[in-house]
Amino acid sequence: MPPNDEYLVSVRPLHGGTQWLYEFPNGFEVSVVDTGYGRQAGLKEMMVSKDGENVVEGWLNDADIRQNLTRIRLQGASAELVVSRAPRSRLARVPIQPYIRWRS
Repeated sequence: MPPNDEYLVSVRPLHGGTQWLYEFPNGFEVSVVDTGYGRQAGLKEMMVSKDGENVVEGWLNDADIRQNLTRIRLQGASAELVVSRAPRSRLARVPIQPYIRWRS
């Protein structure tokens, strides 16, 4: 289970599992679900959103979730998501961090 964090705003049931919602002061919003990509293996899916863009990564364990939440929390307000136009099946296995960059 993702950790209780000062940016955790909601925990709710979703499709027979759980969804954790985070909102960060730098404008990033994160949804973690245990009913998405990887659920058959007991893993979780994370969607990161900012300024109308979304990046989804699945097949994450709790340590992966904590690491990504820490990375997102440490980003400055000018960080933005760079969304790949790769097919969704490939996108889900690509780490989130390379899609976060500083605005020019």
